Order: sequence, then structure tokens, then C-alpha cells
Amino acid sequence: MTDQNKTKEELINELQELRQKYDSLKISTETDIRERKTTEEELRYVNNQKLAENALQENEARYRGLLQNLEAGIVVHAPDTSIIMNNSRAAELLGLTGEQMKGKAAIDPAWKFINEDNTQLPPDGYPVNRILASKEPIKNQILGICHPVKNDIAWVTVNGFPVLNKKAEITEIVNSFIDISERKVAEEALLEANWKFRALFEKGPIGVAYHAMVNDDLGEPKDYFFLDANEAYRELTGVDPRGKLVTEAFPGIENDPFNWIGTFGKVAQTGETIHFEQYLQPNQRWYDCVGYQYKPEHFVAAFFEITQRKVAEEALRSSEENLSITLHSIGDGVISTDIKGMVVNMNPIAEKLCGWNLADAIGKPLSDVFKIINSDSREKVENPAEIVIETGKIVGLANHTVLVSKNRSEYQIADSAAPIKNKDGLISGVVLVFSDVTEKYAAQKQIKESEERFNLAMKASNDGLFDWNLETNDIYYSPGWKKMLGYEDHEIPNDFAIWETTTDPDDIKKSWELQQKLISKQIDRFVIEFKMKHKKGHWVDILSRAEAFFNDAGKAIRMVGTHVDISERKKSEKELINAKEKAEKNELELKKAQAITHIGSWYLDVVTNQVTWSEELYKMYGFDSKKPVPPYTEHMKLFTPESWDILSKSLENTREKDIPYELELTTVRKDGSNGCMWVRGETVKDSNGKIIALWGAAQDISERKQIEHQLRLAKEKAEESDRLKSAFLANMSHEIRTPMNSIMGFASLLPEEESKELMCRYASVIVQNSEQLVSLIDNIVMYSKLQSGLFVYKPAKLNVSELLNDIQQSFNLPIYQQGVSLKIECNSCEATQVYSDYDKLRQIITNLTVNAYKYTSHGEIVLGFNQRDDGFEYYVKDTGIGIPIKDLGHVFERFYRGSNIDESKMRGTGLGLCIVKDLVEMLGGKIWVESEIGKGSTFYFTIPTKG
Repeated sequence: MTDQNKTKEELINELQELRQKYDSLKISTETDIRERKTTEEELRYVNNQKLAENALQENEARYRGLLQNLEAGIVVHAPDTSIIMNNSRAAELLGLTGEQMKGKAAIDPAWKFINEDNTQLPPDGYPVNRILASKEPIKNQILGICHPVKNDIAWVTVNGFPVLNKKAEITEIVNSFIDISERKVAEEALLEANWKFRALFEKGPIGVAYHAMVNDDLGEPKDYFFLDANEAYRELTGVDPRGKLVTEAFPGIENDPFNWIGTFGKVAQTGETIHFEQYLQPNQRWYDCVGYQYKPEHFVAAFFEITQRKVAEEALRSSEENLSITLHSIGDGVISTDIKGMVVNMNPIAEKLCGWNLADAIGKPLSDVFKIINSDSREKVENPAEIVIETGKIVGLANHTVLVSKNRSEYQIADSAAPIKNKDGLISGVVLVFSDVTEKYAAQKQIKESEERFNLAMKASNDGLFDWNLETNDIYYSPGWKKMLGYEDHEIPNDFAIWETTTDPDDIKKSWELQQKLISKQIDRFVIEFKMKHKKGHWVDILSRAEAFFNDAGKAIRMVGTHVDISERKKSEKELINAKEKAEKNELELKKAQAITHIGSWYLDVVTNQVTWSEELYKMYGFDSKKPVPPYTEHMKLFTPESWDILSKSLENTREKDIPYELELTTVRKDGSNGCMWVRGETVKDSNGKIIALWGAAQDISERKQIEHQLRLAKEKAEESDRLKSAFLANMSHEIRTPMNSIMGFASLLPEEESKELMCRYASVIVQNSEQLVSLIDNIVMYSKLQSGLFVYKPAKLNVSELLNDIQQSFNLPIYQQGVSLKIECNSCEATQVYSDYDKLRQIITNLTVNAYKYTSHGEIVLGFNQRDDGFEYYVKDTGIGIPIKDLGHVFERFYRGSNIDESKMRGTGLGLCIVKDLVEMLGGKIWVESEIGKGSTFYFTIPTKG
């Protein structure tokens, strides 16, 4: 077995054996030379000595080679815990060199050990100390080693054992360290992943449900059981299906044409993943649905609303227009480049500052157009676009950066450059945003000079100051500093120990920690509050501020600061905290009231234009209440232009004339949607009656407005229905009265007529008008059933050819008597078996044939069908009078009669084709007509069927 194939435990055991052999050989070489009696014995001893030395050297070399090549860190301790030897891996883990480790005790400030819960390991828990105390091996002790150089933690598993002599005394302690940092990271990542998964499942925006299939005795899916469903799924469907069968959670789903059970059953059995989109008419939204198997006979279904995606194209167009307007209206210069750093676009401000127009700049390197230098050194500044493209990070220019225009003008600028990334997250270019801060820079310079003068004045002050030399530990306390503690200047010396003896012990520790951060440049300023003992024995609250000064090598050499007595302030703060708690309680009650009534409040400072909102107002606009209120200058974006015009005029009247207002406005929420809001505003005045602010209330009335809108639509729909009902009754009255008058008139003549021939003619008229009346009533009843949804779709297998033959037989006699032939065409060589509703399909073709018969006086009527991929295309063709082009778009409307029809010769209700269209659409098909005046018409319709 090679060293590479041995386990760490085997290598450690072999190491222990080699160590023991090494000790034995070493002892044997030290045998007393005086025991040798003869020359022969001396020669034998010399030979043995050489053999022992060779074996010793061989074992020691093997021992040390094995020790150094172990993946585990090995440390050997003496009984006093000092380190006798270690390998390189141990030095690497513990953060010291071999020379630094040699002779060190186990408890040494050079390193610290921590427990798995990140608490510091006490000395008696150190592996060496545990073995020393118990004389027993330790196994798999997990601890963290704080690396003194890398300033990070290495997690290790420690195994150790004592080496005992014949008296059971510890002669050595051997510890091995195996780095498990990666395993710890993996375990924490797994825990985080599990947490993230539960968070995503429970609170994610996608509706997700887990299911188990329920099959019949033949193994076919007959139902499925909801194992779990997240909150989004329950909100999406309005049902909590957990612990139920789908037929229990959604009654009637087994009759749904989509065949949910069969579809998802196939997924659960075959492992096939399905993905489809479904539009739900009840809530007028689109959803993206995915189903996949996560183990046999189980599947997951996920639903995500995609309504927004359907309008994304329009939103994108609008966004691009808004972006263009924004770039041309903002006060900052904007330049964008491609991935090679060539200029692609720049707005007017950028053109002005750079001295280039866009047409000339496009395609030029950014460094040619955007020339920047350091204002102090006049050296060229590195191109920020190149840095962004190289690093992929947002970068900002340093202070003192000057933009040199094409016409040699110079501008002090503030700039930032950011990567432009495509949908795959790859950098496709860079955008720079910069502004002219020449005046601002000059003002900042004046402020800096003023601050320096202020600092000098503070340092020259004799009140509450200290100056501490970190190199010599000398310190100066000003008289004011000592007076805060009740001492005169001469009563206490300028000794650092004074601060340590008068300051609260807990505060001393905090101060030292903060001081270390300051001198190591982890923080810029030292600011802390602590308590100091007064001469009279009470505690004084002190606010200490300090700054560190560094030499050219970056080492802190001085700390200078101030002490301020804040005892009164702390007392006031406590009183303020109590008042704040009471105010917060009142504010909480106010927030609850506002949330219930959907009323928010606002406050506008007329001097600073600073705006504050209540939490409910944030919700109305769709903003995060944890973020600042948008600046007042951007509030026009929160309303439609018309509403903002009204509101801004009202605000001006209130501010200037103290006129309150009360308005209803249309808002624009953060997500772009519109809402309706009732607002009221009035003034706030100071004690002198001067207007200092505006404040008011706002209520979200979007729901109320929506209800009002729905009521208006319902009213309009009712009025339209009433109008159509009146027109329908008037038309029906006319259509029914005409045949009834004929029936009643000729029926009254029958008893008085003696001529048999005339009686037969009268009877024929009565029969024809009766048939017309029955047809009218049938059409009215059928139309009424279609409108009220009383027809039920009853699919079954049927033969299309046989259906057409039956219809032909029923029409042959009356059509033949009129002199028109009725034919059947079949252009399909395939089987004509389909799966559809026989009665409704027959009714459609019959109504179209009756319609053709009515308007065809000679020629032929043809019934036929063609095979298509999704079913059959049916048609009824005639050689009748035809339909004018202007009437083609109206022929399927109810009560519509063509403009070329002679009402005195060709009567009808105007419902026949309307009924046909409703029946076709009920079966999931489409219908259309082609016609030419004088040559006839052809009505086509398709109905999807299953073969």
C-alpha cells in the first residue's frame, strides 16, 4: 500500500510506531562501553553500533519524511506542553513558522481556539491540557483556530494521544490537526440552502404544490392527492387543498376538457416535464404552468402569473421613450460605450461639457472624447471605462479630477462609471454619468479650510482637551478636562493612569477596543460615551471624541481629543425616551386606524420643501416605507399630468392665500399602475401666524371608484339589454303577427267556402304559415337556450358522411320541387369518423342548408367537407342571390337582414345564422362566409375533433 492510499489514521499509527522504534534504537546506542570485555566483543559492538546507527538514521529519516508529508498537522508536546517538534502543515494551520512554534507552550497569546458555537475555548478545553489531565487519547474534537496572520478561522478536527513510559508517566503528547474548513462551509451552505428553499417555497411568488397520484386497479390515473401547497398557490387559486384529493379541493375537475388528472398522471408515471400557458377568463389573467416528476407517482405543479409579460412589449417601448426623455432632460452628462470602449451615445449635457457633438463622437475611443486629468499634478487620469470593462465593477473618479473640453475649457467633475450587462449577465458596454462640480468643489475647498481653522482653534482651547503621545505614553489634560471631574489643574498630574483609575472598568475595555481600531485605521474617528468618577464620588457621563495622527510610515503617533460633560443631556435623553415610547404608542394606534380606513397623512415644509409621509401613504403609492420619501420635485411623477396640474395649482393657492383644498386625483403608483385618491390639504402656522408648512390627509378610493365604474357599466349594459329586448319584442311581434294573420284569415274563410279547390289552397296557405310560425318559435327557443347556457356539450363518435346523407334525404323532396339539386362532396380519403356532438353539428348544417334553400331559386346546393390537421372543414355552397360586400361583416348578427333581400318574398327572423355561429363557437370552432352577388355564397366552418 502506498502512502497516498493509506488513511490518515494509519499514517498516524505508523508515525507512532516509528517514533517508538527511533527511541529504542537511540537507547541501544548508548549502552555503556565499559561492558565490553574483549577485543572481539569490541569489534562486535562496533558493528552492532554501526548497524544500529544506520537503522536509526533510516527510521529517523522515514519518520521525519512521513511527518512532513502528512496532510494532517502534527504537533508533539513535552509534558510541560511546550512544543518539541511539528510538521509544516501544523505550522501552516496555526499561523507560525516551525522556529516560532518550537518551545512554545500550548496556552500562548499567539493563537486562540474557539468552540463550534464561536465562543472562546477555555484553557482546560485545549487538546494538550485535556490529555495531560486525563492521560487518555482524544478523538475528533472540533475547534476553530484563529489564524494570527490571515485574520481568519481554520476549522479542524483534533486527535491526540499520550506517550507513556513504563511508570505510566507522560513523556510526550502527540496531536494531529485535520483541516475541515471546507466541510464546515459546505455544512453551513447546506443549512442556508435548506432555509432558502423553505423561504422560497413558503414565501416565493410562484404557486407550488406537491402531489401524489391515485391510480385505479389497472394503474391508470384517477385522482391525485395534495401533499403540500405554498401560500402563493393558495392565494392564486383561492383554495387550501392541503390534505385533500383534487376532486375534493376542486369539485368537477374530472369533467374539465383539459383533463388535468390524465395530464399530470402522465407526468407522474413517465417523468415527462410539461410546460404550458393558460388564460383564466374569470380573473382575466395569464399563467405559466410547469409540471414535473420529483419521484415515481409524484409530481410538482408550479404556477406563475405572466400577465405582465404579455404587456411587456408595450412597457418596453414606453420605457425606451422615457429613457430618451430622461437623458435629454437631466442635468448630468451621460456617455455610453461598447465593449471596446468606443462611444455609442451621449446626451446634450455631455456634448456641452466635452465639446463634441454626438455625430462626431460616435465610434471614437472614449479617451479622445472624455479627456480627464488630475487638477493638482496635471497628469492624465486612467480611462474609467477600461477599468469597468476589466473588473466588471462600478468605479468613481477620485477628487481633483478635471475634464478638458475639446475647446480647452476645463471643468471640475464628479463621475461614476458602471457596466452595461446583457440578459446573460455579460458586460456589453459602459455608461458614464458625470456632472460639473466646479462651483461645488470650490465651496468644499472653502469648507475644508474653515474646518482646518476650527480644528486649530479647538486644539488651542484650554477646555476639556487631551493630547496623548502614543510613542512615549506622555499625556496632557487641560484644566477644563480636570475640572469636569471636580479637580483643579494642580490637584492631579498629567498621567495616563489617571484616566484608567477614574473610568468605569467596563468602559475602559470598550475604549481600548475602539482605540485599537482607530490606530489600525479601521475607523476614522474615536467617538465613545463612558462614565468617569467625580472627585465627590458620583459618576459623570462623558462624551469623548478623538483623532489619530500618523507618521509617513502610517504608524499612529498621537491621539488628540476632547471631553464633554453630557450628564444633563443623558438625563434629558432618558426623559425623551419615555416621551418617545408614549408617542410611539400613540403613533402605532394612529397607524392602525390609518390602515383600517386606508387614510394616510403628509407634511410639507414650505421653506425646505422637505416632505414626510405616514406609512399608509407609502402603501398607497407602492413605495418601501423604510426608504426616504421621494423629493418634492419628483412628486409630479406620482400623478397623471391632468391631476398634477390641478394639485399644483391648489397647493399654490393654499401656500399663498391660505385656501384649503379637497380633491379627487388620479395617481401613478411605483409599479406604473393608476389609482384614485381623495386628498385634503391646509396650512400650518407658527405663533406669529406665518405659514411654515402644509399638511393634510389622503385616502385611497381606487376600490370605490372601481365599484362606481362597474356600476356604470352594469347600468349601461342593463340599458342596452333593455333596448335590445324592446327591439326583439317589436321584431318578434311583427314576425309572429304576419303568419298568424294569414292563418286566422284563411281559417275564417274555410267554413264559408264551397269550392274544394279553394279550400285546398287555403289549407296550404295555413300549413305554410304554421310551419313558418313553428320555425320562428323553434329559433326563439334555441336562441334563448344558447344565451342562457342551457345547451350541454355531448360528444360521441359519429360518421360525417352518414350525417350529410341523412340531411340530404330530409331536404331532397322540397328542394327538388323547387328545381334545385342538393349534392354532397367529400374531398377526404381518410376515415370520416369524428368525436363531436351529433345533434348540434346536424343543427348547424341543417340551418345553413335552409338558409341556402331560401335564397336559391335555381342551380344547386352542395354540402361537403375537407380533412384538416385539427379536424374537418365543413361547407355549404349555393348558387343563390349572394351577399353584398357591405353586409358580409353583419350576417351573423341577430335580427340582421341583408340589404338585397325582398322582405315581401323572403321572410325570416334574422336568428338562423346567429344560432349557427353560437353553436359553432360552443363546439370550439370558427365560421366565415365568402359570397358574390348573383353567383351565390359559401359558408365554411371548422370544429376541432378527436379522431
